[in-house]
Amino acid sequence: VEKVTYLGDSMDDVADALGPLESVVDYYYTVETTPDGSPDEFASELESGMLKGVAEDVSLPGVGGITSNPADSELTEYSCTPEVEGNNCYVFKGEMTVLHDDGADAAGVEAAVLAAVEDTTSSGELTSIDTVEKVTYLGDSMDDVADALGPLESVVDYYYTVETTPDGSPDEFASELESGMLKGVAEDVSLPGVGGITSNPADSELTEYSCTPEVEGNNCYVFKGEMTVLHDDGADAAGVEAAVLAAVEDTTSSGELTSIDTVEKVTYL
Repeated sequence: VEKVTYLGDSMDDVADALGPLESVVDYYYTVETTPDGSPDEFASELESGMLKGVAEDVSLPGVGGITSNPADSELTEYSCTPEVEGNNCYVFKGEMTVLHDDGADAAGVEAAVLAAVEDTTSSGELTSIDTVEKVTYLGDSMDDVADALGPLESVVDYYYTVETTPDGSPDEFASELESGMLKGVAEDVSLPGVGGITSNPADSELTEYSCTPEVEGNNCYVFKGEMTVLHDDGADAAGVEAAVLAAVEDTTSSGELTSIDTVEKVTYL
């Protein structure tokens, strides 16, 4: 121990002591894990490891400290293709807040943090975290995410019905069902040139249509679904669309989506 410094008796005192000004730096990355890897298990430790690497690399005039707040968040509307078949792959948005005084160069601080994030992800140090196989820096914008996962986009349309219990409503189940659909498709679709899949544009209820539930008294809704496949020009567009549609049909018929509250059955049309 070289020095111990008292900062105060509140988090406001901490912020004031380390730097009265705050600059939030956004970035994006993917995490490939073993088949049993889950964000609930690795995310916190990975974020701490990322902060440690960045803090060791960033030493600039006027910068008093860095915090990993706000917490990193999984972009559940995106999937990515793992390098090893059978592994899991997740897309994250990361954020760090740099505490500094008004003498610090904000642009220089952001550039230094992003460079340090990229160095930390490429160093391999984060793979010491249980189940984590690889962490890849994508960039600092959603455009960078799209370019990294695949510069070309192919939108695949499909249609399905959802039967629910009498109290089921699209406002309650639609988002979770769409995430579940994407998860099932991402696990099934692994093709050359495909970097990832996003559930955007959002699925939409076709309110001009109705369907008849199998169980009297249940509700039934008709949906148009859409997924966007991110790929390079070496991917076979027709083959990609066929694979996505087959995976959607498999996911709806598997019964996995009925674990969502109020959902009784999902049928691919």
